[in-house]
Amino acid sequence: MTSYKFCRVSLGLAVLGIGLLAVSGCAKSRGTGTISGKITYKGQAVNSPIVHLHPSSGPASPYQVPVTPEGTFKIADMPLGDFKVTVKPTPPEPGMEKMPGFKPENAKGLSEEAIKGTKGTIPIPAKYAEVSTTDLTAKIDKNTKELNFELKD
Repeated sequence: MTSYKFCRVSLGLAVLGIGLLAVSGCAKSRGTGTISGKITYKGQAVNSPIVHLHPSSGPASPYQVPVTPEGTFKIADMPLGDFKVTVKPTPPEPGMEKMPGFKPENAKGLSEEAIKGTKGTIPIPAKYAEVSTTDLTAKIDKNTKELNFELKD
C-alpha cells in the first residue's frame, strides 16, 4: 500500500512540475522589443564594428551586436538594465587573393574590395575596446527605442 501512495504522490508532483514549466514558458519576456541606433565618430558613421553591451550587474557575457556599413544597428529583446558599452572593429574579410588557387587573370571586372578584402574605414579610438577604459554606457528600460553613440578622442 505504501508504494502505491508513493507512486501517486510522485505522479502528482511530476504533473505539478510540468504545469509550472508550461506557465513559466508562457510568461512575458522582460525584453524591450527592438532598439535601433547609430555609431558615429567625428560626424561620420563608423562602419562595420561590433558593439558589446556588458551587463553592469554581474559577470554575464556581453551581448554582441553587429553594425552595418552605414553605422546602424538593431537589437531585439534586450534585457532591461545598465550596460557598459565597448566598440571593436570587425576583423577584416579576406579577399579572393588569399584564396588557394587565386589567379589575377580570373579577377578581371571584379572590384578591388572583392579581390583584396574589406575592413572598416573609420578608425575607432582604442579606449572603446575595453570595459575598463570605455566611457560609453546604456540604460535600457521598457521605453528605450533608440541608442546612439558618438565616439570621441
